[in-house]
Amino acid sequence: MEKHHFIKLSAILLICCAMLGCGKDSKTGSIYGTVTDFVTGDPVGNANVRLNPRGETTLTGSDGAFQFHDIEDGNYSLSLSKNGYVDLDDDYVIEIVNGNSVRRDLQLNPELSCAIMGAIIDLDTGDPVQQATVTLSPSGLNAYTGYDGTFVFFDLDARQYTITAQKAGYITNRKTFTAVAGDIVNITLTLKKNQ
Repeated sequence: MEKHHFIKLSAILLICCAMLGCGKDSKTGSIYGTVTDFVTGDPVGNANVRLNPRGETTLTGSDGAFQFHDIEDGNYSLSLSKNGYVDLDDDYVIEIVNGNSVRRDLQLNPELSCAIMGAIIDLDTGDPVQQATVTLSPSGLNAYTGYDGTFVFFDLDARQYTITAQKAGYITNRKTFTAVAGDIVNITLTLKKNQ
């Protein structure tokens, strides 16, 4: 009778071990952290966080927090993306060992726009040219100079542009230049009167 109970008990233990994963290390880890704006320090919500090389993705909460669960031992890295920010491929290697949890906080750089401002000047007199039409290509934006001959374009992408200035009675003039993110480009163009 005792032998019968022992066999039953052994069978139950074997079944429990099989169900609970006895005899193998089933620990898994996690990676978590917070994403913030590099300039302001504010949390960045709805950023896309990718766990490499698994390819699993998640979105940050309104507090900038994210977390990946059930990660097996190994080396991992993170990638971030969000509209209005520069994509980030973090080169820091996150090592999961024995089911540990690793915190990795990250910052996203905002895509900075640039501005272009300047003045249109009469080549012969040095006086400002009022009501000149200033066209920015390839954006197709137009501005008109004020009484002091100045103009301005805001919230532009960083790239190469051409400014064209024209006014009745003057020869059209243009200048090509490169605008860098976060910069304010100052341009002065001269217009020569028709002879």
